[in-house]
Amino acid sequence: MARSAAGDTGARPYLARRKVTLVECGDVGDPVDVDLPEDLEPWRNAAGGAPGTR
Repeated sequence: MARSAAGDTGARPYLARRKVTLVECGDVGDPVDVDLPEDLEPWRNAAGGAPGTR
């Protein structure tokens, strides 16, 4: 799957070729989109640490 991911499309083409089961997950946490290392820094500052360290 990693080889088929490109740009901001992510896994969309991969999933389009497969049967998927949608799972509601509207309450699983922070909706922040972190794509690049620089996107992570504001989240770290607000959350008090890196993901998985709280």
